[in-house]
Amino acid sequence: MDLCTAFSFAASSPAASAAALATFNAAPAAGTTWQILLDGPLAIDPQAPAVTPDVEVLDVDLFANQASTFAALGKRVVCYFSAGSYEDGRTDSGDFDAGEGGDLGRELEGWPGEYWLDTNSETTNRNGLGLTAADSIDCISFLAFEARRRGLAMGLKNGGSIIKNVLPVIDFSVNEECAAYSECDLYKAVTDASKPCSTSSTRTWRKRGCKTRMRGDGPARRRARAGSAPS
Repeated sequence: MDLCTAFSFAASSPAASAAALATFNAAPAAGTTWQILLDGPLAIDPQAPAVTPDVEVLDVDLFANQASTFAALGKRVVCYFSAGSYEDGRTDSGDFDAGEGGDLGRELEGWPGEYWLDTNSETTNRNGLGLTAADSIDCISFLAFEARRRGLAMGLKNGGSIIKNVLPVIDFSVNEECAAYSECDLYKAVTDASKPCSTSSTRTWRKRGCKTRMRGDGPARRRARAGSAPS
């Protein structure tokens, strides 16, 4: 999928200055352990903040969680948001023109309530929704630039068909179901560049009568819950 769907990797540092950007190093290293929890806010005991398993990076929904939660944990955080699609019920849903000829395109197949966004409108950034791979590459480059201005790393979720084009500007990659769709080879460029590439699955796998379930209970794109360690 060429949809400009991205993750911002939240660093603990304040907004970076131009000088600080030259030595920017907020991205996780390959081999970092992680957990993806996108079906609601993460609840912890403020008296004894901890998570199980005790992973190094938590991948959470940007809108459903508070920064103070993760400050108490002392964890690096990936804050998920969809930058190229409109999701109803989000805090910024009212910022877009949902009328005819407005910011929204067609509903994404399989994801009720989520629509393509015109990334060039005054609200979102105008291509008449004749979106191309070049538009997605421009969008990812813009997001990466803005992330670095704020002392953040930026990763791309999915988008395997453009991964080689945006590899110089992203810091890591996350994909869903690359094995199920025979797309894992597309992400080899990420690991070849010594950048972390993580995979999540929401499918139920059966082998010799044994069932291992990695599933998500949340709606739309907030559904993935279990993840593997970046490779």
